[in-house]
Amino acid sequence: MTPGRQLGWAEESEAIIRGLAHTLSNRAAALGLAGESLEDEEAEVRREASAQVQKEVEQIAEIARLLKLLPRDGVGRPQALQLSEVLADAVALHGHHLELRGITLATSVSASALPVRVDRWALLRALVLLIAGARRGAQTEGGEGGGGEAVTIFVEGTEMESWVRTESDGGTASEELEALAGAMDGRVDRSAQGVRLVLPSLLALRQREQQRG
Repeated sequence: MTPGRQLGWAEESEAIIRGLAHTLSNRAAALGLAGESLEDEEAEVRREASAQVQKEVEQIAEIARLLKLLPRDGVGRPQALQLSEVLADAVALHGHHLELRGITLATSVSASALPVRVDRWALLRALVLLIAGARRGAQTEGGEGGGGEAVTIFVEGTEMESWVRTESDGGTASEELEALAGAMDGRVDRSAQGVRLVLPSLLALRQREQQRG
């Protein structure tokens, strides 16, 4: 496969923030239109407007939640996390990425993937970069429009390690992703089959602590 561009967190998060701002603007406009119909003479129109207002408020609340995930850097402490839960947030953020909208995402989660213990912000950032590399690789293959390409993100593991894997060229893993993996006591594996963000499982960490204690 032809490697995609290797961009860092600053570039990828900027594209996501601009996408979130665009979505927020659209939702605010839709909310205003729905609000105008709340005083309509027709009861059915008022009911539909009320339902639309509730829908728009929920979507705006979700945008606010996603925005709060982005600026954290070095804030927090390691905690037990399911890879699939943090991946869901990374995928949600990528849903607003302005440059990669033509590349659809799917996930596949194996029950073999055990929890890990890391800083949540670092894991989220690493997953956003991992997904970005895979999507940019697919975009390169399909052209700037994306060619309708789809990318699947796999969550798998053993007793000792848990990982998130993409089926993309190994060259799409950035140095920043490798640095984040190292900070989480993990690593990035590259091969012709794809890229893996590998982390020690919570079970492995507990066994190490018992041996040291």
